Amino acid sequence: MSAAREPGRERLLDQIALVDALADYASAFNPAGYPNDHPQRSIVRAEREMVFSRTPVDAVASSARVVVYDRITLTKPSYGVTFLLHGGSEPEIHGNGMRFTAGKSAAFATTLVPIAATPVPVHEPTELGDGPYYANDPPEGTTSIRVEVRSPHGDVERRFLHAIVVSEADARPPAAVRVDAQDVDGAVIEDEAYVFARAGVQVRAMPVTYRAPPAAVRHVVASLPPGGRYVVRVERDGAWCRVSFDPSQNGDARATSSAGVMSFETGPGCALR
Repeated sequence: MSAAREPGRERLLDQIALVDALADYASAFNPAGYPNDHPQRSIVRAEREMVFSRTPVDAVASSARVVVYDRITLTKPSYGVTFLLHGGSEPEIHGNGMRFTAGKSAAFATTLVPIAATPVPVHEPTELGDGPYYANDPPEGTTSIRVEVRSPHGDVERRFLHAIVVSEADARPPAAVRVDAQDVDGAVIEDEAYVFARAGVQVRAMPVTYRAPPAAVRHVVASLPPGGRYVVRVERDGAWCRVSFDPSQNGDARATSSAGVMSFETGPGCALR
Protein backbone atom coordinates (compact mmCIF):
# COMPACT_ATOMS: atom_id res chain seq x y z
CA MET A 1 0.00 0.00 0.00
CA SER A 2 1.16 3.53 -0.71
CA ALA A 3 -0.35 6.98 -0.61
CA ALA A 4 0.75 10.36 -1.92
CA ARG A 5 -0.72 13.85 -1.73
CA GLU A 6 0.40 17.40 -2.40
CA PRO A 7 -1.86 20.08 -0.95
CA GLY A 8 -0.03 23.32 -1.72
CA ARG A 9 3.66 22.92 -0.87
CA GLU A 10 3.22 19.72 1.10
CA ARG A 11 3.95 16.17 -0.05
CA LEU A 12 3.62 12.74 1.45
CA LEU A 13 4.73 9.35 0.15
CA ASP A 14 4.00 6.38 2.42
CA GLN A 15 5.20 2.96 1.30
CA ILE A 16 5.97 -0.28 3.09
CA ALA A 17 9.71 0.40 3.52
CA LEU A 18 9.86 4.17 3.00
CA VAL A 19 8.12 7.41 3.99
CA ASP A 20 8.98 10.78 2.42
CA ALA A 21 7.31 13.96 3.64
CA LEU A 22 7.67 17.64 2.74
CA ALA A 23 6.16 20.60 4.58
CA ASP A 24 6.50 24.39 4.52
CA TYR A 25 6.46 25.80 8.07
CA ALA A 26 7.53 29.39 7.40
CA SER A 27 4.20 30.74 8.65
CA ALA A 28 5.13 29.52 12.15
CA PHE A 29 7.65 32.37 12.29
CA ASN A 30 5.37 35.15 11.00
CA PRO A 31 5.13 38.09 13.43
CA ALA A 32 1.79 38.89 15.03
CA GLY A 33 -0.33 40.95 12.67
CA TYR A 34 1.48 39.80 9.51
CA PRO A 35 1.01 40.98 6.79
CA ASN A 36 -1.51 43.79 7.40
CA ASP A 37 -0.17 45.32 10.63
CA HIS A 38 3.37 43.99 10.48
CA PRO A 39 4.52 43.50 6.86
CA GLN A 40 8.17 42.72 7.67
CA ARG A 41 9.29 39.22 8.56
CA SER A 42 12.62 37.47 9.07
CA ILE A 43 11.94 34.14 7.33
CA VAL A 44 10.34 33.88 3.89
CA ARG A 45 10.89 30.16 3.45
CA ALA A 46 11.20 27.26 5.90
CA GLU A 47 10.84 23.83 4.30
CA ARG A 48 11.45 20.48 5.92
CA GLU A 49 11.81 17.33 3.87
CA MET A 50 12.16 14.05 5.72
CA VAL A 51 12.81 10.45 4.70
CA PHE A 52 12.01 7.62 7.11
CA SER A 53 13.44 4.23 6.12
CA ARG A 54 12.33 1.05 7.86
CA THR A 55 15.33 -0.85 6.51
CA PRO A 56 17.23 -2.31 9.52
CA VAL A 57 20.68 -0.94 10.19
CA ASP A 58 23.60 -3.31 10.73
CA ALA A 59 21.22 -6.30 10.80
CA VAL A 60 19.54 -5.03 13.99
CA ALA A 61 15.84 -5.71 13.49
CA SER A 62 14.71 -3.06 15.99
CA SER A 63 16.34 -0.17 14.12
CA ALA A 64 15.39 2.49 11.59
CA ARG A 65 16.78 5.58 9.88
CA VAL A 66 15.49 9.14 9.57
CA VAL A 67 17.08 11.85 7.44
CA VAL A 68 15.88 15.44 7.97
CA TYR A 69 16.64 18.26 5.53
CA ASP A 70 15.73 21.91 6.17
CA ARG A 71 15.84 24.77 3.66
CA ILE A 72 15.66 28.25 5.21
CA THR A 73 15.51 31.58 3.34
CA LEU A 74 16.01 34.75 5.40
CA THR A 75 15.39 38.39 4.60
CA LYS A 76 18.83 39.40 5.97
CA PRO A 77 22.10 37.42 5.97
CA SER A 78 22.91 38.72 9.45
CA TYR A 79 20.07 36.76 11.06
CA GLY A 80 20.95 33.66 13.03
CA VAL A 81 19.36 30.26 12.45
CA THR A 82 19.69 27.39 14.92
CA PHE A 83 18.53 23.78 14.63
CA LEU A 84 17.40 22.41 18.01
CA LEU A 85 17.26 18.80 19.15
CA HIS A 86 15.59 17.60 22.35
CA GLY A 87 16.39 14.07 23.45
CA GLY A 88 15.49 13.94 27.12
CA SER A 89 18.67 12.77 28.83
CA GLU A 90 22.01 14.52 28.42
CA PRO A 91 23.45 13.41 25.07
CA GLU A 92 26.95 12.24 24.37
CA ILE A 93 28.54 14.52 21.76
CA HIS A 94 31.55 13.53 19.70
CA GLY A 95 32.43 15.92 16.88
CA ASN A 96 29.30 16.27 14.74
CA GLY A 97 27.64 13.19 16.26
CA MET A 98 25.19 12.91 19.16
CA ARG A 99 23.85 9.93 21.12
CA PHE A 100 20.55 10.21 23.02
CA THR A 101 19.59 7.30 25.29
CA ALA A 102 16.15 6.40 26.63
CA GLY A 103 15.93 3.10 28.49
CA LYS A 104 17.07 0.31 26.19
CA SER A 105 16.86 2.47 23.06
CA ALA A 106 19.08 5.15 21.60
CA ALA A 107 19.03 7.70 18.81
CA PHE A 108 22.31 8.47 17.04
CA ALA A 109 22.19 11.84 15.23
CA THR A 110 24.82 13.27 12.89
CA THR A 111 24.99 16.85 11.61
CA LEU A 112 26.14 16.75 7.97
CA VAL A 113 25.13 20.30 6.99
CA PRO A 114 26.33 22.90 7.94
CA ILE A 115 29.70 21.33 7.23
CA ALA A 116 32.00 21.34 10.26
CA ALA A 117 29.22 22.53 12.57
CA THR A 118 29.71 21.48 16.19
CA PRO A 119 26.58 20.64 18.20
CA VAL A 120 26.40 22.56 21.48
CA PRO A 121 24.51 21.28 24.58
CA VAL A 122 22.40 23.88 26.41
CA HIS A 123 20.84 23.31 29.83
CA GLU A 124 17.23 24.40 30.29
CA PRO A 125 15.79 26.55 31.65
CA THR A 126 18.42 28.96 30.39
CA GLU A 127 19.30 32.44 31.55
CA LEU A 128 20.15 33.64 28.05
CA GLY A 129 17.07 35.76 27.46
CA ASP A 130 15.94 33.40 24.73
CA GLY A 131 13.14 34.52 22.46
CA PRO A 132 9.92 32.50 22.10
CA TYR A 133 11.38 30.20 19.44
CA TYR A 134 14.15 29.06 21.77
CA ALA A 135 12.25 28.95 25.05
CA ASN A 136 11.49 25.52 26.48
CA ASP A 137 10.78 25.58 30.19
CA PRO A 138 10.86 22.16 31.87
CA PRO A 139 8.64 21.51 34.90
CA GLU A 140 9.62 23.37 38.04
CA GLY A 141 12.47 21.69 39.86
CA THR A 142 13.69 19.76 36.83
CA THR A 143 16.16 20.43 34.07
CA SER A 144 16.47 19.30 30.48
CA ILE A 145 19.17 19.59 27.87
CA ARG A 146 18.81 20.59 24.25
CA VAL A 147 21.41 20.50 21.51
CA GLU A 148 21.91 23.51 19.26
CA VAL A 149 23.38 23.39 15.75
CA ARG A 150 24.11 26.96 14.66
CA SER A 151 24.28 27.99 11.02
CA PRO A 152 27.09 30.40 10.03
CA HIS A 153 26.01 33.95 9.15
CA GLY A 154 26.67 35.56 5.79
CA ASP A 155 24.01 34.18 3.43
CA VAL A 156 20.23 34.40 3.31
CA GLU A 157 20.08 30.74 2.27
CA ARG A 158 20.70 28.26 5.11
CA ARG A 159 20.57 24.47 5.07
CA PHE A 160 20.54 21.78 7.75
CA LEU A 161 20.96 18.05 7.07
CA HIS A 162 20.73 15.51 9.88
CA ALA A 163 20.97 11.74 9.72
CA ILE A 164 19.42 9.83 12.63
CA VAL A 165 19.60 6.12 13.43
CA VAL A 166 17.31 4.67 16.08
CA SER A 167 18.48 1.36 17.53
CA GLU A 168 19.27 -0.54 20.71
CA ALA A 169 21.13 1.40 23.38
CA ASP A 170 24.26 -0.74 23.13
CA ALA A 171 24.38 -0.67 19.31
CA ARG A 172 27.13 1.03 17.34
CA PRO A 173 25.51 2.12 14.07
CA PRO A 174 27.64 3.00 11.04
CA ALA A 175 28.73 6.59 10.62
CA ALA A 176 26.60 8.76 8.34
CA VAL A 177 28.47 10.55 5.53
CA ARG A 178 27.59 13.22 2.98
CA VAL A 179 27.17 12.58 -0.71
CA ASP A 180 29.61 14.51 -2.92
CA ALA A 181 27.76 17.12 -4.98
CA GLN A 182 27.39 20.83 -5.76
CA ASP A 183 23.65 21.23 -6.31
CA VAL A 184 22.22 18.64 -3.92
CA ASP A 185 22.70 17.63 -0.29
CA GLY A 186 22.50 14.04 0.77
CA ALA A 187 23.33 11.49 3.43
CA VAL A 188 24.53 7.91 3.23
CA ILE A 189 23.74 5.54 6.09
CA GLU A 190 25.24 2.10 5.60
CA ASP A 191 23.70 0.79 2.34
CA GLU A 192 21.22 3.60 1.59
CA ALA A 193 21.66 7.11 0.14
CA TYR A 194 19.12 9.94 0.56
CA VAL A 195 19.40 12.98 -1.71
CA PHE A 196 17.63 16.39 -1.73
CA ALA A 197 17.80 19.31 -4.18
CA ARG A 198 19.61 22.15 -2.43
CA ALA A 199 17.91 25.09 -4.13
CA GLY A 200 14.42 23.75 -3.55
CA VAL A 201 11.88 21.30 -4.85
CA GLN A 202 12.03 21.14 -8.63
CA VAL A 203 8.93 22.42 -10.44
CA ARG A 204 10.13 20.84 -13.68
CA ALA A 205 12.64 18.10 -14.39
CA MET A 206 16.21 19.42 -14.20
CA PRO A 207 19.56 17.57 -14.19
CA VAL A 208 20.81 16.06 -10.94
CA THR A 209 24.33 14.73 -10.33
CA TYR A 210 26.02 13.40 -7.22
CA ARG A 211 28.58 10.83 -6.05
CA ALA A 212 28.05 8.24 -3.33
CA PRO A 213 30.12 5.36 -1.92
CA PRO A 214 29.64 2.03 -3.74
CA ALA A 215 28.33 0.56 -0.45
CA ALA A 216 25.14 2.57 -0.98
CA VAL A 217 23.11 0.14 -3.09
CA ARG A 218 19.69 1.73 -2.48
CA HIS A 219 19.13 5.35 -3.46
CA VAL A 220 16.23 7.66 -2.60
CA VAL A 221 16.24 10.95 -4.52
CA ALA A 222 13.61 13.45 -3.35
CA SER A 223 12.72 17.07 -4.24
CA LEU A 224 11.88 16.12 -7.83
CA PRO A 225 8.71 17.10 -9.75
CA PRO A 226 5.81 14.63 -9.46
CA GLY A 227 5.77 12.40 -12.52
CA GLY A 228 9.08 13.84 -13.76
CA ARG A 229 10.93 11.61 -16.20
CA TYR A 230 14.68 11.07 -16.15
CA VAL A 231 17.28 8.82 -17.71
CA VAL A 232 19.26 7.54 -14.72
CA ARG A 233 22.92 6.61 -15.19
CA VAL A 234 25.35 5.19 -12.65
CA GLU A 235 29.05 4.72 -13.34
CA ARG A 236 32.27 4.22 -11.46
CA ASP A 237 34.16 7.43 -10.66
CA GLY A 238 37.30 6.62 -8.72
CA ALA A 239 36.31 5.40 -5.28
CA TRP A 240 32.75 6.66 -5.80
CA CYS A 241 29.65 5.82 -7.82
CA ARG A 242 28.58 8.78 -9.95
CA VAL A 243 24.82 9.12 -10.37
CA SER A 244 23.26 11.40 -12.98
CA PHE A 245 19.62 12.23 -13.72
CA ASP A 246 18.95 13.68 -17.18
CA PRO A 247 15.42 14.88 -18.01
CA SER A 248 14.02 12.88 -20.92
CA GLN A 249 10.80 11.70 -22.49
CA ASN A 250 12.45 8.68 -24.11
CA GLY A 251 11.14 5.21 -23.52
CA ASP A 252 14.05 4.31 -21.23
CA ALA A 253 13.33 7.22 -18.87
CA ARG A 254 12.15 6.48 -15.33
CA ALA A 255 9.29 8.41 -13.75
CA THR A 256 9.20 9.85 -10.24
CA SER A 257 6.35 9.11 -7.86
CA SER A 258 3.39 11.44 -7.37
CA ALA A 259 5.36 12.88 -4.44
CA GLY A 260 8.43 13.60 -6.60
CA VAL A 261 10.58 10.74 -5.28
CA MET A 262 12.77 8.39 -7.35
CA SER A 263 14.20 5.24 -5.77
CA PHE A 264 16.47 2.68 -7.42
CA GLU A 265 19.15 0.10 -6.63
CA THR A 266 22.70 -0.47 -7.81
CA GLY A 267 24.81 -3.61 -7.96
CA PRO A 268 28.52 -4.46 -8.03
CA GLY A 269 30.68 -2.06 -10.01
CA CYS A 270 28.10 0.75 -9.70
CA ALA A 271 25.75 -1.07 -12.10
CA LEU A 272 22.21 0.29 -12.25
CA ARG A 273 19.51 -2.28 -11.60
